[in-house]
Amino acid sequence: MLPVFALLVLILTGLAPLSVLKLYLLGLSALAFVVYVHDKRQAVRGRRRVPEALLHTLSLAGGAPGAALARHLVRHKTLKPFFGLVIVLGLLGDATALFPYFPAMHLEALSVGSSKIGD
Repeated sequence: MLPVFALLVLILTGLAPLSVLKLYLLGLSALAFVVYVHDKRQAVRGRRRVPEALLHTLSLAGGAPGAALARHLVRHKTLKPFFGLVIVLGLLGDATALFPYFPAMHLEALSVGSSKIGD
């Protein structure tokens, strides 16, 4: 998740455009998807596997959406709850990185005290 937050700092300070963060997250998500599918194929064939640490790193570094999709589609690592936890943590990190860019109207809907009922 550190690379995502480093990019976020660069964007917030004006040193990098938001599109860089979007491309980074999209690219890493695609890479995580491919690596998860490859690891599943290797497992089925009884060949050398991708290290679990690499799968976790990809998820936490911004590739959690691709990892989650691959995990679901090819039924890979579904019996290991820790993989699900790492992917959820990665998704939370990605959402946190993108949260400042949600439109203001969405933020108003999330605020507790913005209800107009009874006014």
